[in-house]
Amino acid sequence: MTLDWVYPQDPRQDEKKRLLACLGFDGPDSVVVKLHRDPAESTKSILDAVSVLVSTDMELCFWPPDPISENDAKCVLDLLRPCVQRRSLLAAFNLVKSACKMNSTKVPSETLEAILSEVQSRINSYCASRVLDEAVVNAGEALLSDDANSQNLVWVHQSVCVSDIPGRGRGLVTKSSLPEHVEVLRVEAKGMLNVFAAVASPHFGEVARSLLSQGMHTETLVLLFAISERRRCQSGGASKAPWSEMLTSSANPGESMLPVSWPIEAVEALGNPDTTELVNKSRLALWDLSREVKSAVR
Repeated sequence: MTLDWVYPQDPRQDEKKRLLACLGFDGPDSVVVKLHRDPAESTKSILDAVSVLVSTDMELCFWPPDPISENDAKCVLDLLRPCVQRRSLLAAFNLVKSACKMNSTKVPSETLEAILSEVQSRINSYCASRVLDEAVVNAGEALLSDDANSQNLVWVHQSVCVSDIPGRGRGLVTKSSLPEHVEVLRVEAKGMLNVFAAVASPHFGEVARSLLSQGMHTETLVLLFAISERRRCQSGGASKAPWSEMLTSSANPGESMLPVSWPIEAVEALGNPDTTELVNKSRLALWDLSREVKSAVR
């Protein structure tokens, strides 16, 4: 089955083609996925390919540098799957549904319908509500502090809190059942730390527009904006931003070890060739170490 690019103008096509080839998917312009008799196996193959297609800079930066084996590539994909699962499920559904409607593929319609049903089943499972252990809910913390909403930019339902969810990381939970269609979270546009805020910022806007015009990825730009805003919020006399509390209480994105996990564009934007070289060497060393550990465990 041939898959088209989810984003036709994706600036990372060359990089993604390399990663897809490492996973066993190949094709000059489109992605070719070999289907199986079992719809579940076919769906897994499609989702693996689509997971790469929908990856952004923030996921791509965690892929190891060349050379990489197919086993290593699959291992990385499994680690990154929670980050791209929602996007990959929805994109896979749209791609398969489109193939069913167009009926221009050599794949039998019954096979496509079975795969579409399997993807829908996985979407239903992903979106289904989960009953969490009472201890997890009781350990939840308030999402906002008393003064976090002083600018009336964020509103959160009183039953929503933050908690550590086993096997899923840190997320939002509700302390009581909520009826359908009840609003639980509302954030005004000007309270969001995103690319639009970066462009509109009186402190960073000119830099943001310049970097975007040079082709910098929006997520890389937002990362640099967050670093800039953290420093500004921590400095004396800076006007308070809606996200100042979040930035000043979170891990410092400018700490010396974190560039290893940055998109390479963000590292290069620091303007220091020695730093870029050090980060590349550190990535290679980390992956060499991970391979040794994996071999030792086996």
